[in-house]
Amino acid sequence: MWLAGSPVSGSVNLTRPTTGCLHDYQLTPEDMRTLSAAEIFVVNGGGMESFLDKAVAQLPRLQVINASQGIPLLRNSDGAGDNPHVWVSVTGAQRQVRKYRAATGAA
Repeated sequence: MWLAGSPVSGSVNLTRPTTGCLHDYQLTPEDMRTLSAAEIFVVNGGGMESFLDKAVAQLPRLQVINASQGIPLLRNSDGAGDNPHVWVSVTGAQRQVRKYRAATGAA
């Protein structure tokens, strides 16, 4: 979602710089400081960032945009649950960008 939102002034990618797999990302104290100064936090949603729920709950003024809300999730190939990687579908990615733009007023 950072790439879709990067044109917005002051946007920050919490997962950069990083090494390894983004699936192993953990929020750092520096990330919490960054979030505490933010007005808007865009997440993919679909359960992908559920580890952030406690952190976001500590920041009641932070507007969280769930970019996958209302978008049907892909089914895993084995049929066992939903796949939150909405952006791998061109249509899904376009819907996420439209949702982001509508929520932020970005053109």
